[in-house]
Amino acid sequence: MFSLAALVALGCDGEPVQLPERPLPMAETDGPPDPPTDSGPADSGPVDHGPRLADTPAEEVPRPATCGDGVAEPGEFCPAPPEPLSGRVQATRVLALDWSGDRRLDVLATGFEGIVRLWRQTPQRRLLEDTVLEAPLEPIDLAAGDFDGDGDLDIARVGVGDRGLWIDWQRADGFTPGPERALPGTPFGIAAGDLDGDGRDDLAVADFSRGGMTVLLAADDFEPRLWRTGVEPHGITLRDVDGDGHLDGLVANAGRHQADRDDVTVRFGDGAGGFDGRIELTVGNGPFWVDGADLDGDGIVDLVAANYGTPAGAGYEGGDTVSVLRGLGGRRFAAAVDWPTGNGPTHLVLADVDRDGDVDVVTADRGDFDFGARVARGGSTATVLFNDGAAGFARRSTIALPAAPLGVAAADVNGDGSVEILAACLDDWRVYRIGQAP
Repeated sequence: MFSLAALVALGCDGEPVQLPERPLPMAETDGPPDPPTDSGPADSGPVDHGPRLADTPAEEVPRPATCGDGVAEPGEFCPAPPEPLSGRVQATRVLALDWSGDRRLDVLATGFEGIVRLWRQTPQRRLLEDTVLEAPLEPIDLAAGDFDGDGDLDIARVGVGDRGLWIDWQRADGFTPGPERALPGTPFGIAAGDLDGDGRDDLAVADFSRGGMTVLLAADDFEPRLWRTGVEPHGITLRDVDGDGHLDGLVANAGRHQADRDDVTVRFGDGAGGFDGRIELTVGNGPFWVDGADLDGDGIVDLVAANYGTPAGAGYEGGDTVSVLRGLGGRRFAAAVDWPTGNGPTHLVLADVDRDGDVDVVTADRGDFDFGARVARGGSTATVLFNDGAAGFARRSTIALPAAPLGVAAADVNGDGSVEILAACLDDWRVYRIGQAP
C-alpha cells in the first residue's frame, strides 16, 4: 500500500510522477512572513520557540463503568466496536454532512482507486449506499460547499495522479459534472469556504510540490492563483483565526523534516479573495494536518496540528503528537504544547466527543507508511484527546481499527445526541463507523 507521503511521489502504476516545470505566478501581495511582533509578547510564549512536550503525561482513560446503562452522561465516552459501511472504497477522506437538506446527516468518502461514494441516511436512521461517482485518478481529498450559489452542497475533489480539480454540481436528479481545472503543482489537501463574500463557496488547495496555497474563486470561474506558504504543504483548513469576519488559510507544512523547525502557515484573508499577511508557527515534527477552534472558552480560535513525524528508514519517527497553540487574540499565538497520540497521525477533526461542552481532538493514526512496519509497530487506531476546558489534553482514549485510517470525521450521524466517529481506512477499502453505547 501507499503512504500518504508516497502518494505524491508515485503514480497509480508505481512510476515516479514528473513535476511540472512551468511556474505559476505568485500573488502580487506575496512576500516574507509578517514580523515577529505578530507572534505575541515574550511573556505569552513567542511562537519562534520550539514546541514543548506537555508537563502532564497522557493518561489512557478506561471505559466508564456507567457505559451500558442507557444514559448518556456529560463527560462519558462509550465507543461501540467499529462497523463498516456497505460498499468498498479505498478511502482517503470522509465527510458527514446533510446533503439532502432533510436535517439528517449523510456520509461521503473519496477513494484512492478513483471513486466517490455517498451514503444517504433514511428516515429510519440507516445509512444506505446511494451514489457512486467516478473520480479523478488517485483522488486524495475532497470538500463540500455551495459553489454555484443554488443552496445545495456540491462536491470538489483533487487528485495526485491527474493533478487536477474536479467539481460536481448537485442537482435534483443527482450530480452533474462541473468545472475541471488542471493544477500546475501537486495538490494534497482541499478546503471550501466563502473567501470573497459573494455567497458562493470558494476553494483552497495545499500545493505540495510548489510550497503554496492555491486559491480558486467561484467568481473567477475557479482559475488557480498561488499564495506562498511553507515547505511541502499537506493539510489545509479555512477558519476565521483573527476574528475579523474573514476566513483565513491554515496550512500544515511537513517538508523541513527537522526537529523544532516544521511549522504551520496562517494566511490572513482580506475578505475579497486575497490575503494580506502571513505568519509561520512552529509545531512538532512532520505536521500533516491543522485545524482551529476555541479550545479554552475565551472566544479566540486556537490551533491544533497533527504531527506525523520525520522520515527514518522504513517509516516515520519523532511525531505521534498533536501541537496545541492557544490563540492570544488578533494574530498572536502562544508557543505550541505537544500531546501524544497514536502512531503516525495524518488527519484530525475537532468536536465535543464526550458532550461536556469542550472541543476535543480526534486523530487518524496511520502508522508507518511501510505496510509491514505498520503491522509490526502498530497504527490502525483513532485517538480521542479529551479537552479539560483549558486546552489541556492529558486524558485520551485509543480506538483500535481493523485497518489504518487516513482520515476521520466526527458528528452526531444518527441524531441520538452522541458524536460518532467515521474512519476512512485505505488498507482494507472501508469506511468504519464508531458509535457510542452509553
